Amino acid sequence: MQDLHSGGTVCSPTRATILTGRNHFRDCVSYVYGCSDMTECTPNFPFAPARTFTIGDAARLASPDYFSMHFGKWHLGSFYNDSEDSGGVNSSPVFHGFDDFNSTVEVAPTATTNCQCRAEWESQCLLGHYHKPTHCSKPQPGHALNPNPTGAPGCCFNYWWRNDSAPHAVYNLSTPVPPDDSAYLANSFIRFLDRRAAVQKPFVAQIAFHNCAPHPSRLFGCSLPSNDASLGAGHIPFIGTAQRIADCSAGKSCDTVQVPGQSPAGSNNYSDYQLDFYACLTELDNSVGEVLSALDRTGYRDNTMIWFSTDNGPEVNCPPEGICAPDHFLTGPGSAGPLRGRKRDTW
Repeated sequence: MQDLHSGGTVCSPTRATILTGRNHFRDCVSYVYGCSDMTECTPNFPFAPARTFTIGDAARLASPDYFSMHFGKWHLGSFYNDSEDSGGVNSSPVFHGFDDFNSTVEVAPTATTNCQCRAEWESQCLLGHYHKPTHCSKPQPGHALNPNPTGAPGCCFNYWWRNDSAPHAVYNLSTPVPPDDSAYLANSFIRFLDRRAAVQKPFVAQIAFHNCAPHPSRLFGCSLPSNDASLGAGHIPFIGTAQRIADCSAGKSCDTVQVPGQSPAGSNNYSDYQLDFYACLTELDNSVGEVLSALDRTGYRDNTMIWFSTDNGPEVNCPPEGICAPDHFLTGPGSAGPLRGRKRDTW
């Protein structure tokens, strides 16, 4: 299946279509919303209000042995199970058929993801070529960086998971995410996979990496009797770790990247945008490899359907006709290959 398309050119419509197999408009997803976390505001996002049948529901009906889990970027609504009480809509992965999740509500940075969630973690923030937070930026007492100008104190990009005994039936991560967010997600999935392998049970998993472009990807997987794993990649904000940037700049990686209008790769002639982007891509590539290797190691690889998808192509359009000049890639790296236009275009 190498010719799949979404009718919406941004994050949430694509995700809705992947989960339901339906046109996103049928499930009330026409665009994206702005809540980065429920601590900022409760998303009022009506994805599939009539409870459309999803991949998670399919796994539950297929066999009681299946366990389904979502990892990474959700971007389809609130994780609280009582969102209506605070002006939102219930729309977590669990509400939509998954058994559990380890996920962020919306888009998140690709490095030190939850560093803004506590004041004492903010010194660890990697801000990359942006030089400032891209979503949570209004100063608040005790927080140098938080939160959104219209949000309550606490805006951040934390990971949440199901906890039926906690308030709102969810709990969030109480430790900082390491510098490489994709490695965090790959490791989380591998721990999940090892638990399934120990009892030789099937699974369905979606890994929605925040890295980097073309745009957040998804990995779906399932095994025994037939597993499904979905991987996704590409987004902004993209930030590379210091070691990956150093390797790229020194020509130890990124050595096959040819930048239009520039010297060959490895020439130390990359912009800060490109260094972050290429470093981020190598992190994603490594993490996808770790996931596939884990499927091999646990014996699931030959019985797992793996989807690798991107979310509408790289950011930063090339108006008016979707054709990018060579210097565009200095500040808008990423390629749509042979296709015209980039994310948000409808060519």
